[in-house]
Amino acid sequence: MAGSSSDSGGYDSSGASAAWSRYGQLLLTVLLAAFFVWVIFQGEGGLQAGANTTIWLVALPLSALAVAASILVRGTSKLNGGVTLVLLVLYTILVAVSIAWSLIPSATWLEFNRTVVYLAVFTAGISVARLWSRSWLPILAATALAVLVVIIYALVTKIAPAWLAADETYARLRAPFNYWNAVGLSAAFGIPLCLWLGTEKSFHRLLRAAAYPLLGLCILTLLLSYSRGALLVALLGTALWFILVTPNRLSGIPIVGIPIIATTPAVAWIFSRPELTQDNIDLALRKDAGIELGLVLIVLTALLYGAALLLQWLEVTRPLSAKTRAGIGKTSLGVLAAIPVVVVIALAASDKGLSGSIESSWDSLTSEEATTPANSPSRFGSTASVRSRYWREVADIWVNHRYKGAGAGAYEITRKRYRTSPVVVAHAHGQIPQALADLGLAGALLILLTGSAWLVAAYKTVEPRSSARIEKWGPERSGFAVMIVLVIMFGVHAAIDWTWYVPGVVIPVLLIAGLIAGRGPLSKPRNTSALP
Repeated sequence: MAGSSSDSGGYDSSGASAAWSRYGQLLLTVLLAAFFVWVIFQGEGGLQAGANTTIWLVALPLSALAVAASILVRGTSKLNGGVTLVLLVLYTILVAVSIAWSLIPSATWLEFNRTVVYLAVFTAGISVARLWSRSWLPILAATALAVLVVIIYALVTKIAPAWLAADETYARLRAPFNYWNAVGLSAAFGIPLCLWLGTEKSFHRLLRAAAYPLLGLCILTLLLSYSRGALLVALLGTALWFILVTPNRLSGIPIVGIPIIATTPAVAWIFSRPELTQDNIDLALRKDAGIELGLVLIVLTALLYGAALLLQWLEVTRPLSAKTRAGIGKTSLGVLAAIPVVVVIALAASDKGLSGSIESSWDSLTSEEATTPANSPSRFGSTASVRSRYWREVADIWVNHRYKGAGAGAYEITRKRYRTSPVVVAHAHGQIPQALADLGLAGALLILLTGSAWLVAAYKTVEPRSSARIEKWGPERSGFAVMIVLVIMFGVHAAIDWTWYVPGVVIPVLLIAGLIAGRGPLSKPRNTSALP
């Protein structure tokens, strides 16, 4: 993976030190990836207290070890990300003291344990940033490997159902989390990660070429999860990557565009097969369709990898002129700008007209009588959601517990006083609504302040307006840009779903968030250490 770069956070070294650095990075990458994968399979959707406890008992001492090492090595030197850390500590304290007035003290105790572990993981990220100058690469690479495992495992449950999903009744991909929206979010994470992999020049060209088929698999996994929220954050993450990673924008266009074009026929074929897209299908039918799907994915992967190698060869033998590159960039921007125009025209030409279509979609989204759309590709064309029902229950709880809430974790039981249907739900499907119900205005405000403080810390790290950002763009800056995108994607998704409770998603993201906050400005020299 190593190459040369002028970036101070790159991989350039010499002699034994360079070898030790590479081996150290590789070892940490493998260990972290193994840990992340274990958390994913152990924790699943985060609903089992026993499985969560096992994760907490491993994650907490590992985080404490990183924090202790940071204190011993760095002492009381400047702590970047301190404001975010203090706010997260205050939120943890609020969760703890809410047990005094909680309507469900046992649930609050569990939430306190969860929040302490998450605080420890975030603090570990800050500590690792202080300890090891090159720690960002193993952490980001381990996250990418964990995402790859999720995507492959999820697709294999569809390709070989008799092996991994013999008793599955749903068409939506939900393994290994046992929760489809977490699978969709992981696939969405894969898109900016593939953009990073495919545009980072310090990687070997054969590894960069793998970004094309991997991004195609991410798209297929995302669509087969039928997760509308994940699709939303995938679009957001892609846009943010193109905004932040200034020098690599043009290189990223084919990495996104070619897989989208290549996967479109495959998606159309998959969505036309009831054996692959409908619930309660006999195992024998799913097995036959799974074999066909596997063959399609093999062909698609080979075509995309071949296309990537061909593009690399053309870049060397027939490089584009500056004028042509500028034209491609302008054309791409024009295509993107035309998409909302086409959508508006299509809505205006519909039976309901533009205003009628918007009003109908809004009513479907916010209606308390809305029903959950069917588990089929038609979900992507529907705005209906039961979240409005959950959030109305939050509002009812908040009216009676405005300032301190009903106690952390109490929503699941407290909502039963206000619900209008027998639907059982454990979370409010959104961390801010959940905080309003559980911790009142104080909890919601602390979450917003913590997120805002982190954004400020991230802004200071990448220094988007600094001349050094353009003059000294290298592997480290590219890596931090994609990590910031991942954290923002998670934050947006957690605002509309209960992603905060899925340990396999949140633990890698919190470690990355701490690393970003703890790094400090990329243009400034970092502390040296005995670590490689």
